[in-house]
Amino acid sequence: MLKHYWKLFRGYNLLIIVCTMLILHIFNMHASGCYPDGILLPLTMLMFSIVFIAAGGNCINDCMDIVSDQFNHKSLHISPQAIPVARAGKCYIVSTVIGLLTAIVPAYYLHSYLFYIIFPLSAVCLYLYSKYLKRKPLIGNITIALLTAMVIVTQFLFYHIACPVYLPSAHSCPNVMPDTRIWLGTAVLAFWLTLIRELIKTMEDVEGDSVAAYHTIAVTKGIEFTKITTNILTIFLEMIFVLIPFSLLTNNILIHTLSKIILFVYFVLCVSIPTIVLSHNIRRIHTSADCHKASRLTKIIMLNGIFTFLVITLLLITIG
Repeated sequence: MLKHYWKLFRGYNLLIIVCTMLILHIFNMHASGCYPDGILLPLTMLMFSIVFIAAGGNCINDCMDIVSDQFNHKSLHISPQAIPVARAGKCYIVSTVIGLLTAIVPAYYLHSYLFYIIFPLSAVCLYLYSKYLKRKPLIGNITIALLTAMVIVTQFLFYHIACPVYLPSAHSCPNVMPDTRIWLGTAVLAFWLTLIRELIKTMEDVEGDSVAAYHTIAVTKGIEFTKITTNILTIFLEMIFVLIPFSLLTNNILIHTLSKIILFVYFVLCVSIPTIVLSHNIRRIHTSADCHKASRLTKIIMLNGIFTFLVITLLLITIG
């Protein structure tokens, strides 16, 4: 029974959200060299809020997607034998409500009305995606990509607001404020990779989506058109990931040349080259299994990209 709930809530995806936020927090603290007191509680509540709202979104998405999943031969965790639809619906409500209530904590601590708006808006977007937007070409894919990027943007806004509150003497620590270029650049790349993965998934689910009368890009324009579109996006990302390693060599975060070389090698091996392989795999997509393989590689690239911040942090601690 527990494995069905794990799949319903997309446990692994929620763990990725937690790991991403923890790694970015550790990076931000070490890169700035400042550790504001009292920031941990609101940050933890922020993390819980994002995780619970995302979990609720996964529940409602599966509730609305039963017909498509049946035809796509996916493991059905919503069924009379596993989790009834009514119970999955209750899981959505409970998880979303917990997420919204938890969001009150960082909003209260930071005296910011912004967080009272972001989380309800995200919850509404997830519902609209599951109910309407995922049935439309590109709109649903872009919505999920934006919500993925919003995890990073929300954490950036948290630091931007929290640092002056918890570290009034911020002028004594000039690097305490998050670097806008790094954070927003990461958010854009997260959006781009998620959009690529979403388009790959539309090709993987084209049979069931067609039966369920969804008008995804793969259903309306065909597999070949979707494949070309996805590959164009991937080639563009490829070019960026080829340029980033060279910019890492000139970054001001790391001081020692050895640290910069290690970071350069890591990024090339774990992000740049896998992206080139992804582009090759997309061109060779013919079956649902090919799509699944490409989708998994996209997630690995995204994880490796996030781990770049952990590598930088470890290099700051050990070498400098």
